[in-house]
Amino acid sequence: MSNNGKEAFLNKYKHADKIWSGRSFIDYPDLKQLLAEMPVSPAANPTKNYTHRYSGNRDIIFGEILHNLLAYEGFMRDKTNTVKECSIRPVINRESVIIEFDLDYKTKYGDTGSTSFEVIRNGERNYLFFIDRYRPG
Repeated sequence: MSNNGKEAFLNKYKHADKIWSGRSFIDYPDLKQLLAEMPVSPAANPTKNYTHRYSGNRDIIFGEILHNLLAYEGFMRDKTNTVKECSIRPVINRESVIIEFDLDYKTKYGDTGSTSFEVIRNGERNYLFFIDRYRPG
């Protein structure tokens, strides 16, 4: 992505607390476009340690994101947890630009929790998707 593309992304999202929030990630219609807007990050390091990492072009990562986020939502609901909010937010730091997917939930016992997943663009055509599969936050 050109430097102008990076500047445009940073100007668009640098003050945004959230890009989107709703009841399910399936309701966010612009995910593929959001991935296309992401600037390349020289340091492709997530903000925390994850158990799984997927790598691929935009179409592959788009599919993995939808598959894994919706599967996780279903897993949480199968455990009789209530999904309170699904949100997408930018994490912009000196080394990288990250898109974070957050799932906030309430357990059947009344406890609250949150789980996050992250995407980093590490090349013109390559993305990394980090996830903890079926492990509450």
